[in-house]
Amino acid sequence: MIKLSLYSYIKKIHPYHLFFRFITIIIINFKNSENWFVITCKISKYTKYIPFTKKDIKTHYQIRRLKHIDKLLSMLTRTNIEFPIQCTISRFDEINSKNGIILCTSHIPFSKIAIRSYLENKNIDFAIIGEATKDGKMAIWGTNAKIPALLKDSFVLLKAKNYLLNNKTIVLMVDDAKTGEYSTNIFKLAKKINSNILFFFTEMNNSNIIDIKFILPPFPSPSNDFEINENINFIKTYSNEIKNRYRLNFK
Repeated sequence: MIKLSLYSYIKKIHPYHLFFRFITIIIINFKNSENWFVITCKISKYTKYIPFTKKDIKTHYQIRRLKHIDKLLSMLTRTNIEFPIQCTISRFDEINSKNGIILCTSHIPFSKIAIRSYLENKNIDFAIIGEATKDGKMAIWGTNAKIPALLKDSFVLLKAKNYLLNNKTIVLMVDDAKTGEYSTNIFKLAKKINSNILFFFTEMNNSNIIDIKFILPPFPSPSNDFEINENINFIKTYSNEIKNRYRLNFK
């Protein structure tokens, strides 16, 4: 049996992941869990100046800071120790549907914190479309809770349809993380089975408090391609406005 040395193992880890593992260990050992979120925000004010990849170099340093907070919160959650995250819900549009609810957002930071808040306010069955752990679930930041995850494969829309027809809730990001393109597939599914859509957005202010909004789209239950496109334009515009505010105003 070939033994893998510690040095060889470390060499295989990207410096980005290795660096944040080291920072995570420091936070865990020197701060109690009540302060994890606060210290994470403080550390990110310095790490934002470090580009780890070619993509990082092209990314605005304030957006980079938010991604670093994202990364650290994800790694801290893996400790299975619950910790508070400072957030507030400033808007919560109510929505009901006999054929499930589709919670949509884009790839903006802190979406899992919004999911945590939704779970704390609504006692419902959930599934999220995205990458899962080995047990087929996805962790929710700052908690021990995990929700079922539907892998993005050729059957994902069929699985989502079955969830929705059982009056459950599906959560997903409707844009591609790499290309930034927005997909109409989930909107077409909503149109087909008459499910309702609710958008959600997260934005951190300069006091490091995350503001969460659950907003009805222009057409919560789209019935044609025009209404689907209007919904996509709304979520795209709203997301871009958040990113622009980060670039201009975030400290």
